[in-house]
Amino acid sequence: MADQTHISGRFAVPSWKDFLGWWLGGMKRCLPQRLRDSLGQARQFILLMQGDGFVLQSHGADAVQNLAEFHTLRDLSLDQWLGAGWQRKAPLSLRVPRESVFTRTVELPLAAAGNLGRVLQFEMDRLTPFADKEILFDYRVLARQPDKGQVLVELAVLRKELIEAPLADLEAGGQPPHVVDAPALWPGANLLRSGMARRRGSASIGTLLAAGLVMALVAAVVLTPLLHERQVVVELDARLQRAREQATVVARLQRQLDDAAAVANFVLLRQQARVPTVELLRELTERLPDDTWLQQLSIRGSNIEIQGESTKATLLIELLENSPRFESVSFRAPLTQARGSDAERFSITMNLTGKADH
Repeated sequence: MADQTHISGRFAVPSWKDFLGWWLGGMKRCLPQRLRDSLGQARQFILLMQGDGFVLQSHGADAVQNLAEFHTLRDLSLDQWLGAGWQRKAPLSLRVPRESVFTRTVELPLAAAGNLGRVLQFEMDRLTPFADKEILFDYRVLARQPDKGQVLVELAVLRKELIEAPLADLEAGGQPPHVVDAPALWPGANLLRSGMARRRGSASIGTLLAAGLVMALVAAVVLTPLLHERQVVVELDARLQRAREQATVVARLQRQLDDAAAVANFVLLRQQARVPTVELLRELTERLPDDTWLQQLSIRGSNIEIQGESTKATLLIELLENSPRFESVSFRAPLTQARGSDAERFSITMNLTGKADH
């Protein structure tokens, strides 16, 4: 049962990497076909996880070709198909089954737009049934709503344990995948991105200052022979430039600090105000009879809607009202007889009280 948030319209906001990839792709398409093939840009290798095995495919501009099938990747080399080292033909993507990926759309405050990855990590135990350390994830911005102070984000989550063995085998074989995705995800989705971001981390202040110093030294070495008579002016200008860079860094850090404080306060308030998804599922499981099946669970803020079948549908309102977590419990639609069984179909709406069951 997945928590769903319904929106109208999807507006993906590309990053500078997405724009650069699009621009380079357009330039490559202007090359002759033979040259594109020789550069290895017309082909993509995808390793599909299917059932208990794997299928290696080559995706060209006009066709998809199955190259090989494997029952295991242990002690296996893909070099004969992909090439190795500087002769490698194209990057490898690992594609998992769509049902292995949990997706949903979430609403976050506009202040979190500059640090979405960190915010989603903080909120992962509320947004999904998994802890942050158990999963890999990727996301994209669907829409920004300044009038509501919100940003809509599409989130895709994959449990690490499902691909730990294939990743280890591919790494041992010298062909680690650059991308992990699934069918029907958005173009450019890469579930490895979160793992790479954790390892890479953010650039430190010392790194930024060192980079600025290196740039200044390089400029001095190049310009000194040409501008020897203006050495004093150049030195003063370099000092002024460093001061401006330091002032820019300080201003940027202040903005990041303000944004981080706003995000931290938002996360704390949301975690205090809302019941975790796991606890909500546990409460429903304890309250509903054993002969009751849920087909859909929707959570919109404090409102909850459930749909399913039960042979005791008329008793569900009373059972749910006895829970300290729910209030305003009512049927959203009349009961109907399920085809081919004694069960009745029901649709119930209720609100969260925010109270805990002690």
